[in-house]
Amino acid sequence: GARMFAVDCVATYNVLFTLHGLAMIFMFLMPALFSGFGNYLLPVYVGSAEVILPRINAISYFLLPLGSVLLLHSFIAEFGAAVGWTMYAPLSTNIMTMNTEAVDWIILGLAFLGTSSILGSINFVGTVIFQGCVAGNKSGVLYVWAIIFTSLM
Repeated sequence: GARMFAVDCVATYNVLFTLHGLAMIFMFLMPALFSGFGNYLLPVYVGSAEVILPRINAISYFLLPLGSVLLLHSFIAEFGAAVGWTMYAPLSTNIMTMNTEAVDWIILGLAFLGTSSILGSINFVGTVIFQGCVAGNKSGVLYVWAIIFTSLM
């Protein structure tokens, strides 16, 4: 039958699989679902006009494009990184499909994206602790508790 990739293009498939998984998780899901909705809804639910640390929030926001560019730069490295989005064996230990330069770019990009997420988490926990909930009711909205537990993880 017809194949989408030739047998010698298995490494290309693994590179695209790696990039797609990392981009979807670390460049869309974490920033959009956690930071995006958190920055919009958390101040509303705690009765605040803004999150408590807006400069940390800005640093967190500007680390996202930087980390994204570094992560995507791994795709244009010499051969690309075909280590899978989880970076576990067997793909991460295969000498034939692993490019250490591309893996270094992925790790550097994930470090910036992770720092952005951690700064957002610090901001959310600080906002809930120091701004309180609406009318002083700490057991208020389930979303506030979900953000706190997600931030602490």
